[in-house]
Formats: sequence, structure tokens, C-alpha cells
Amino acid sequence: MTDPKELFLTPPAIHRPAPFWFWNDHLDAERLVAQFDDLVDHGAGGAVLHARGELPNEEYLSPLWFECTKAVAERAKERGVLAWLYDELGWPSGSAGKRVEALNADYVKGRLRMDDFVSDTAHPDLESRTDGELVAVFDVTAQGPLPGHVHDKNGGVALVVDPIETEDISMIWNELDLKGRRLLAWFTERAEGGIDSLNREATEAFIRLTHEEYKKQVGEHFGDTIQHIFMDEAAFTPGHRATGAAILPWTGSLFDGFFEKHGYDIKTVLPSIFFDVAGAIQVRYDFWTHVGELLREAFARPLYEWCEKNSIAYTGHYEFETTLKEQCRSLGSTMQLHALQSWSGIDILVGDNYSARVSSEAYAFYVTNIKQATSVAHQLGKPGVMSESYGLGGHWMGLDSMKTADDFQMALGITVIQHHASFYSIRGYRKADCPPFVSEQQPYWPLFKPYCDYTARKSWLLAQGEPMRDVLVLHPQESMQATYRHFRTEDEYKGEGYLFDADLEFEVIDKAFHLLCQSLLDAQIDFDLGDEGLMADHGDVDGKSLTIGKGRYRVVLVPPSPP
Repeated sequence: MTDPKELFLTPPAIHRPAPFWFWNDHLDAERLVAQFDDLVDHGAGGAVLHARGELPNEEYLSPLWFECTKAVAERAKERGVLAWLYDELGWPSGSAGKRVEALNADYVKGRLRMDDFVSDTAHPDLESRTDGELVAVFDVTAQGPLPGHVHDKNGGVALVVDPIETEDISMIWNELDLKGRRLLAWFTERAEGGIDSLNREATEAFIRLTHEEYKKQVGEHFGDTIQHIFMDEAAFTPGHRATGAAILPWTGSLFDGFFEKHGYDIKTVLPSIFFDVAGAIQVRYDFWTHVGELLREAFARPLYEWCEKNSIAYTGHYEFETTLKEQCRSLGSTMQLHALQSWSGIDILVGDNYSARVSSEAYAFYVTNIKQATSVAHQLGKPGVMSESYGLGGHWMGLDSMKTADDFQMALGITVIQHHASFYSIRGYRKADCPPFVSEQQPYWPLFKPYCDYTARKSWLLAQGEPMRDVLVLHPQESMQATYRHFRTEDEYKGEGYLFDADLEFEVIDKAFHLLCQSLLDAQIDFDLGDEGLMADHGDVDGKSLTIGKGRYRVVLVPPSPP
């Protein structure tokens, strides 16, 4: 079918919503095929086959799992729609249902943890404070009057400058009388919470256990009925949200690799990442850009290259693509990770509160979350941008909220909406797993097909043209990496929606960037974002225009930042 009118009325499956489909109980192929038919009959262009929740671990990647996957793939082929693979049991991606970590202790996520304490003995037993390895000890020889943060009367927290002076006593600490001394001790440890995504060998094990098995079992459908595989929530963050206090990412090759690239021992300057000391800007920049590059080369690139070689698109989203601060401590550079995806992808949580401007902070960081992905897609010629949408939106969320939020996302360049989620089973507490439902339990289910038709037609129309964005906003991720002071206590963690509660330099950079992007859209000025690393690789000047790949810009805006 090539007639534009017919294509508009009945868009191809790739333009239709493809909900996450939670395979969350004992599997039955016949039941799965019936549910898949129901989704397609109600307008979906397929579904994301997501091992989830209470699916028994032994069934994941088992003969039964692949029997069911084959059955759905074959039905998708018969119906002319798509089956999207999902590469993990639960999330984050990388462990193959904890099978990767079981292969080798070095494949478990690593962390570099700081203990900040006053010694109550002359000779503290520092090794007893960890089941890992003690790697550095500093004596605090001078400190400011405040601990780096203060609480206000409403229970909020304000960050303040925390200048200290330290002496590296790593080689002599056990020879000194340290009673009453404030010490900073660092330990390398292995922690739960996923694989070591900075270790390429761990990623290669993940590929062998997951991607290669899919290729054996359903590879005949790659590039046809199975066009995409979804990666979810990978990051180097060694602690989730506030639990990451005083913890940095670490892998076994970190110290040697850092010295080889930067020419100094990161262990000798670790206080710079947590405290306001002389020379901190260079150390912070070197550290956060280094671990960001490790994530790209050890995790993102092997997956991207395997998928490109095997005719299946690598898509999905990384964790914490929101504020610059969250990206710095979790990913390095989100836009550079998008460049290593066949399709860029994001995660939009909850309902339409951001498009309705209920929360300016949330609205602002959702704008930049979307813009990061759509800018890379525009500049590097990616075929589409998917959005995992509306998880945690709640059972109240209906088609009116979804339409409003879809319109907002697609106006900024999203092409495929993947609803969170359709449920194989709602037995027991499964029904409380990040609703809303997109399935027969909903009163609006008879109206889901018209909604899907509307969404698909928007997607198809967007695919017929080229983005017209001639304004570029410089993305200040590297400024964040140079100034970000990692939080030492849970009290210091402000979360993502902190933009109007900015105190320190790195927070002001975050605030200024997000509010600039929000203000441009308020003024009906569309724009792309320009990542400095991607500009180095793909940027050029053509006459009076700056170009980044296919993007062409006549105006470049540099967000304000502190002097």
C-alpha cells in the first residue's frame, strides 16, 4: 500500500502504540496468543514482550519461554504487526535474571564507598569496616563551620560550600595516633543491584546468555516481525537515589585506566569529588567523563554493535535521563548514549502533569529528556524515537490523559508511544505493579482502537517530513561534570525536581539550562540540543550555519552559568 491517503487512514504497525506486555505469571502460549490478538484488534501495532514481576525465574529464557516467544512472533507475522523483544527479567538490563552475576563475582556492580567519621580509638581497624578493600585514607586537617548542608524550618535542605583541607595518610594511617581525628576512608566493594556495566566482559556474558539465545530461537524473524530489542534502565549508579550517598561508581579496571588516560592517581584526590577543595573542578571533570566513557564503551557499544550486525534495532532507555545532575552521577552523557542506539528512547513516568504545567520542575526536565533523544535522532538520522510512557500513572489514568500527554511528547519529536502496560496476569498484587492497565479490564477498552488510530496517524505524519529546527541550545553536561559535588548523606540528596531549590554552582547550571529550554517552548521557538562530544565528532561550519550531522543551525544559544 503506497497511497498516502490509505497510509494515513491505516498507518503501518511501526507507527502504532506498542504497549509493554508484562509476562508476569506461569506462561501458556495459547493464552498469550489470545491476549496478543486482543491488543492488535484494539489498535496496537504489537507489544513489548517484557518478563516481569512474578514470572518464575526458571521460566525466563527456558524452552517454555522461547516456545511462547515463537508463538507470539508467528502470530505477529500473520497479523502484519511487530513483536518487540525486551532483554531482561525485570530491570535494569544486563543480568539475564541474575545469571550473569552468578558466572563471576567481578561481573557484579562495583562501588567506591566513603566513610566520613571521627575515630574514637588511636588505631582504628579500618579493614573491618568493609568486606571489600581499603584503598585510600585521608586525615581532615581543617574544615568549615557547616557540614555542607543546612535544614530549613520546613524540613527542606540547602547545600552550602564545604571547604576542607586533607592530608593523604593512605600509606601510614596504621602508624599514627588517630584518636579524635576526622577521617575519610574509601573502600572498593561489590554491591547488589545489577551487573558491573563498566566491565565489558560482563556485557559480553549478557549478550551470550540473552541476545545470542534469542537469535538461535527466533532469529529468522529479526528485521521482519522482530525489529527491535528494548534495553531498560542501565546505569553505572551504584546506589538508587538517596541510597547512593557517599558512593561512587567503580570497576576493577578503574584506577589503572584512569591513571593511563589522565596521568594521575584518582585515589590521591578523592576528596575533590565530595568536598570543595582546591583543584576540584579538574578532578570532577576527569572522573565523571571517564566513567561515562567506560559505560559507553563497556556496555552501550557492544550491545549496539551486536544489534546492528544482527539486523535488529537496539532501543530502550537508560536510567535518570532527566536533570543534568542525575545524568552526571548515573550515565555520564545521555546524548552520547543515544548516539549508540539504533532508535533513541526515553521513559516518561506518571500522567500528564508535566504537559498541564502542574509542576514546572517536572515539566522542565521532561522537556529536556525528550529533547535530548529527539535532537540526536534528528542530527544522526535515526529512524524514530520511542517513549516508554505512563508507568506509575495510576489506575485513574484514562485515554484523555494519555492523549494530552501523547500530543505533548509527539510535538517534541517522539514517534512511537509504548504504554506501561498490558498485563498477562493481574493475580494478587500484580495489579499494583506500576499501573495503568492497557487491556480488557479497562472500561475504556472499546475506545482504545480509535485512540490508537489517532496516535498512529500523528506518528505517520511526523515521519513524512523533516524537523525544521534552526536554533541550537548548547547542552551543558560537561559543565555539570566539572562542577557536580556528589552528595555525602541522604539528607543532601534533593531528587530530580529540585530546580527551583538551587544553591550551589552545579545546581544553578541545571536550573538555568532547564528553564531556558522551557522558556523557548513557551515562546513557540523549537530547538535542538547540542552535546559537546557529538559536536566534536559530527560538527562543522557551513557558511553562516553550524551543522551537527543532518542538523543545521543559524542560532546557537549558550545557557547561562555562574562565573
